[in-house]
Amino acid sequence: MTGGGLADLAWIGCDWGGSSLRAFAVGADGRVLAVRRSEDGAGGLTPDGFEPALMALVADWLPDAPPAAIGVLICGMAGSRTGWREAAYCDPLVPLTRLAAAAAAAPAQDPRIRPLILPGYARGDPPDVMRGEETQLLGLIGTEPGFAGLVCLPGTHSKWARIADDRLTASATMMTGEIFALLARQSILRQSLRPAAALVDEAGFRAAVQQGMADPAMVLPAMFALRAADLTGGGTDPERAADRLSGLLIGLELAALPQTGWRAGEAVVVIGAPALAGRYAVALDACGIPARQVSGETLVIAGLRAAHARLVETGSWPHMM
Repeated sequence: MTGGGLADLAWIGCDWGGSSLRAFAVGADGRVLAVRRSEDGAGGLTPDGFEPALMALVADWLPDAPPAAIGVLICGMAGSRTGWREAAYCDPLVPLTRLAAAAAAAPAQDPRIRPLILPGYARGDPPDVMRGEETQLLGLIGTEPGFAGLVCLPGTHSKWARIADDRLTASATMMTGEIFALLARQSILRQSLRPAAALVDEAGFRAAVQQGMADPAMVLPAMFALRAADLTGGGTDPERAADRLSGLLIGLELAALPQTGWRAGEAVVVIGAPALAGRYAVALDACGIPARQVSGETLVIAGLRAAHARLVETGSWPHMM
């Protein structure tokens, strides 16, 4: 490289969510040389704010005068309609392994970078969309060739995806995390809750999950009972109450599993950050559903590598940018 920068940098991968940005410096051999994070999520940026947010994070990785622009491969909400540049959704008939062919080039003022944004998926009847999670799914089938089954990607909006023959054959999005946040921060329940990342009351959480899954019609009164118990002196401490609310909502989510084509006894792969993915694994276990966890960060890197390799293989990297 010319004039400084990160030695051996070949390209940059980005996972750009609604609330945060992760950037990965990648060498020619696919090794991750460095990782950085910022709170410059896509949800808080206008289209002209994406390049400055990216450069604030990675500018010192770049050489002052590279022989060619460094490719930046991005997944997630940067490709939304209000993002850096829209990367149109793919139809689920498009295999995960061919997603990269529909990537969209984003405008950049700095000549040292050429950003390229991967698309998400959209389906109808019922309508559903995903952006970012598809790259983790691409990473999953890349690290486990021939994978077929049901995947849970918990988050603010949890995604459930069924994969077969490298395709997304079914998907559903559950607003569980957002509803929990709204109830915990803005509803009357906020006075009786103190959420924690780790489970404080696993037994209470498991019981609440089982209740929510077995009897969804009773979830609403069970939620208010948390507040009523606190007011009448029969409540638990705020951390335990938060675990029970979480359990009720996740149980309600699991009650919808048949809509994903889930069959009794079928194992679920849970992809995500350890704390949240672990919470879902405990919830699934409480309902007798076998589950295993896989790191979301590991898979997003694997998915970005797979997309990059596909672009190189087809001669589209970096020419399509």
